[in-house]
Amino acid sequence: MGDNWSPYAAVLLGSAVADVAAAIVVWRRRGSIGRNSLCVVLLAAAVWSLAYALELAALSSLSVREIGGDLQYVGTTVLPPAWLIFALQYTGRVAHVGPRLFGALAVEPLVVLSLLACPPTRALIQSYPAGPPQPIPIPRLGVAYWLHFVYTNVLVLTGSAILLITMLRTSRLYWRQSITLLVAICLPLLGNAMSSLNAPPFQELDPTPVAVTLGAWVLVFGVFRYRLLDLRPVALRLVMETIRDAVLVVDVRNRLIDLNPAAQRLLGRKGSAAVGQSVEMLLPEYAAAMGNADPGTYDLQFNVDGSDHDLELTITPLADPYAVDVGRVLMFHDVSERRELERNLRQLAYTDSVTGLPNRALFSDRLDQALTTATRHRTLLAILFLDLDRFKIINDSFGHEIGDRTLAAVGHCLRHCLRAEDTLARLGGDEFAVLLPEISDPRDTRRVADKLLNALTAPQPINGHELTVDASIGVALFPEDGTDGRRLIRSADAAMYSAKARGGGRVETFAPALGEKAARRQQLEVELRRGLRAEQLRLVFQPYHELSSGRLVGYEALVRWNHPRNGLLCPASFLPLAEETGLIEAVDRWVLYQACRQARQWASPLAVSVNVSPAQLRAGDLSQHVTDILAQTGLNPTRLTLELSERTLFDDRPEALAPLEDLAAAGVGLALDDFGAGYTSLGHLRRLPFTQLKIDRSLVLALGDEDEDISIVAAVISFAHALGLSVTAEGIERPQQVKRLLGLGCEYGQGFFIGRPQATPAPGNVFHPRRRNREFGTE
Repeated sequence: MGDNWSPYAAVLLGSAVADVAAAIVVWRRRGSIGRNSLCVVLLAAAVWSLAYALELAALSSLSVREIGGDLQYVGTTVLPPAWLIFALQYTGRVAHVGPRLFGALAVEPLVVLSLLACPPTRALIQSYPAGPPQPIPIPRLGVAYWLHFVYTNVLVLTGSAILLITMLRTSRLYWRQSITLLVAICLPLLGNAMSSLNAPPFQELDPTPVAVTLGAWVLVFGVFRYRLLDLRPVALRLVMETIRDAVLVVDVRNRLIDLNPAAQRLLGRKGSAAVGQSVEMLLPEYAAAMGNADPGTYDLQFNVDGSDHDLELTITPLADPYAVDVGRVLMFHDVSERRELERNLRQLAYTDSVTGLPNRALFSDRLDQALTTATRHRTLLAILFLDLDRFKIINDSFGHEIGDRTLAAVGHCLRHCLRAEDTLARLGGDEFAVLLPEISDPRDTRRVADKLLNALTAPQPINGHELTVDASIGVALFPEDGTDGRRLIRSADAAMYSAKARGGGRVETFAPALGEKAARRQQLEVELRRGLRAEQLRLVFQPYHELSSGRLVGYEALVRWNHPRNGLLCPASFLPLAEETGLIEAVDRWVLYQACRQARQWASPLAVSVNVSPAQLRAGDLSQHVTDILAQTGLNPTRLTLELSERTLFDDRPEALAPLEDLAAAGVGLALDDFGAGYTSLGHLRRLPFTQLKIDRSLVLALGDEDEDISIVAAVISFAHALGLSVTAEGIERPQQVKRLLGLGCEYGQGFFIGRPQATPAPGNVFHPRRRNREFGTE
């Protein structure tokens, strides 16, 4: 082969080009394990081939030949450690090359290259005989060369053994790939051994660089790309290509070894660009979930073609016939439609349909979670219980559709006053609740509550109406007002009722006394419902007389509750509760019926007065209900007087009072009760068919010797007479009051001085002002 050096130099140049091309192919596979170290192996082989070609071509210059011979050692010293590093990285034994390993592997190349760089020590590696250059250079090898030969071959054999043992231990399914890898490794080893030992036919030429190139291409396209045909039978291939679910097959080191077209669309990559890469590289956002997850089913969300898709990931272990784990199958099933349906159902279950806010169930769940966190971290949280004041008026006056829109507007308004981590929920009716987790200062809770009240002061435009809604807010703090959700809500509810009792439109913080009051109130509500069923209500009748003659005119029917434990209770102790709980309508109907029935039995045709609550008037059927009771009892309509308080008129719009016209036309008398205690518009007195005005007892009790007190009552009486109304004074307790009222022209009066309420009226009673005056020692 001595005269055939020129063609072999050309082969070496082609081998160098092939090595560089292989390095480029490997380098373009970004994220592939061992990419950098394998590129160094291929580039070192290219330098080796190129330097050897230079050595063969230098026929006329010994120095150029020596340079070529020395440059070969750049490749032969760098290639073995780079191959070992690749084997360690590819098999997962070393993730990153540390400074210690890199320093240890760099010692031998530095020593060899240093010996070659110094002329006195070059012969320890190799030297060329004196004389003209030979066509095929045959250098003399020094003792250091053989040390270099043994060391480099040990590194190559160690790396190759690591690769082969790893593949064989993984599964027998990899045997075909193991054979390919063995061929790729043995080619350069065999060439190097034959050249170093002058084995025929390579006594003069070194085939190792070319063998390295052949082995490199076998490695790149046979093993490194991981074409595992043994794991893809034809039937499985057809299924994988046609199935709509994305299927990825990964090995035990989480590297992709196969995928179907659906998976290519999911990843947005072609199969050739994805095979061999790690899951961490392909799906970095989900690498932890998929790389370390046990076999089973998991929920993930992917962005495919710019839209989010809910995917169900099923992880199945992959084992060979010998039960050796060789990898896993990742199957992605699109469940977006099902998840959307589940979300809609969940929203219906946990969201209020009117306001779009969380409902009671979701609020309780979030409250439990917040309590767990607050207990663990020893932080504070607060519950705000909010109830709209007089919201029933909106429902009754404008209809439930406007009421619902008002609730939605209130929810929207309140939501903008809170933090993102706060929870606003509608518990039902006109009740809202706010959860404030992780508050730093209890005073912040009061500021938030005041902010909510201030936000509600702005009118809400609803269907052409500008509606203003007030609210009462109760505040409870964890842990001082309760350590569990139920107790906290109950405490906030008690504080809210305290705010309502004080006029509404305010904030109250829970106190232990409120808890006791709330418990009593709840017990009282239960007992009142039971009392209605057990007919524990009673009527008493307070007379009212003509002041000038003392003639008995009629009786006002007053309800009492004969409580089995607390005795006879006055209306103030249970009627407000009846209004809050909706029991007032049942109470009103019972009172009206019993009053008419008993009045029908009186010997004298005296009048009977019955109070009408705002709820009874807002029910809209007052006229029909009164007509029915009059028909049932046989009472003459002219003997019945309905008393409406100022609060009733102030709460309702004029059209809500229209049924009163029908009752007045039927002969039923109408009296404005408690005049002077509220907000009555004088326009109501002109528009409505009242026949009587009753002065509130607060004005009557104030009658003294001061001219101012007399002037106020005198003005009221004069105004009533100007409208054609008779006047009845309530709460008369002293004879001086009777004298002054007579002087002012007041026609009728009632009070303890005139007659106390009694269960059995005495129709013949006559009030004698002068006799009473003598009894009290006055004239």
